[in-house]
Amino acid sequence: MSIPNRIFRLAAHALLALSMAAVCGSFALAQTDGQQGPPDGPPPGGPGHRGMTVEQRLSHLTKALTLNPEQQAQVKDILTSEKSQMDALMGQSQQGDASTPPSREQMRAARQQMRTIHEQTRTSITALLDDTQKAKYAEMEQRRRGGRGGGEMPPPDGGGPGI
Repeated sequence: MSIPNRIFRLAAHALLALSMAAVCGSFALAQTDGQQGPPDGPPPGGPGHRGMTVEQRLSHLTKALTLNPEQQAQVKDILTSEKSQMDALMGQSQQGDASTPPSREQMRAARQQMRTIHEQTRTSITALLDDTQKAKYAEMEQRRRGGRGGGEMPPPDGGGPGI
């Protein structure tokens, strides 16, 4: 084999090795990115409290509503109770045959139970607040809901009764 062919093959092998190293390195970085801890503040994807711990929600409400220590303790109890109820509801919905997804009716019933739990939480927290805090909390809830009134959401297919 001539010298120019050897140099060409050597350069091609080196380029291939560098390419493979770059690909493997990007896979390694992608895997470690998902293992980092949760970010501070609200979760990505907009307002609300999905993904926030009881402590994060309590901290957010304490700052936003200027809760006193007694209110903080009571709100923590309410949020902890809500989390326990939601965890139990999720546990119930995941029981059964894992290969069979829940029916629309089961999903609708679970959503309604979640709404009821959230409403009980909002009512319990509101009862602890003074008038200024109540107004601020109502405004926060309105923003969290995206300005909608909190009524029944339309079905996923967009149709309504008789459609």
